[in-house]
Amino acid sequence: MESSLRLYMRFGLFLKILLVNIFMVILSFSLPVAENKHIESILIAATFIFGTIYSFEIFIVLGNFTELKKLLATETANLVFIYHTAKDIGDGFLKEMQEKIEKYILTSIDYSLKYHVSSTDQDFLSIAEPIKTFEIKNERQKIALELIQKGFHHIVEARYQLTQVAPREVGLSEWTMLFLLGFVLIIILFFGREADITSKLFSAIFAANVVGTLLLLNEADSNHIQETKLEYEIFNQVLKDIGVLPYYPKFAINKGLIKPDKHAPYRIGIFPKYPGLSERKIEIIGA
Repeated sequence: MESSLRLYMRFGLFLKILLVNIFMVILSFSLPVAENKHIESILIAATFIFGTIYSFEIFIVLGNFTELKKLLATETANLVFIYHTAKDIGDGFLKEMQEKIEKYILTSIDYSLKYHVSSTDQDFLSIAEPIKTFEIKNERQKIALELIQKGFHHIVEARYQLTQVAPREVGLSEWTMLFLLGFVLIIILFFGREADITSKLFSAIFAANVVGTLLLLNEADSNHIQETKLEYEIFNQVLKDIGVLPYYPKFAINKGLIKPDKHAPYRIGIFPKYPGLSERKIEIIGA
């Protein structure tokens, strides 16, 4: 059961589209053939309207998704930059910055990108505390601290922009129009098919692809595309770069979203009150 769940989570969109295709083929070969020849004008109109609305929405959604990846790259790169620049200030300052960045990254991994900014506000602001309180003793420390402040400022800018692109873009009204138009298209495809096998098969494939485009739009709009890379791999790369063990929430492992490397030690986050994330216990595996 658990392995099946992991397989589904890993190939979720592919399996959904495959099942839809199978269902549409069965439906196309089971339903009686109407051979209605007077629906071409409706098909053209419905296709045009559906394509126009869908193109507009997918353009915005994919644009937001691309920007989301850029902003996450900016945020994580500057965190690593801050850590390595802190080495020029001193061991005490470096250790404190490492702990603050690590805490921030762990919280970032626990929460979905939709709530990335709101759920990490407190941990992020704590990174600024050592910067504000540190007393500069020489020119080298002064230059390093100025660079760290610039890096911190870049992260602030990225986080503000993330609040615009991380949430869902497609609203209820847009989904309603797309669902209704998609339903009309599928009905027209089935009413317009002929009795031969080729017509039935192609009608089923086209109908399944109407549903598939909506599934793809939902995956992109909810940031599920490349979810493993965005929510776990990128943030864990920061942990590795600052010299601490990678970290994975246990619920993500159970869902099959990630598969830790068993040949290297790592940490898992256990949440006694899951789906609540208020309490977390960390265990080291393979140490």
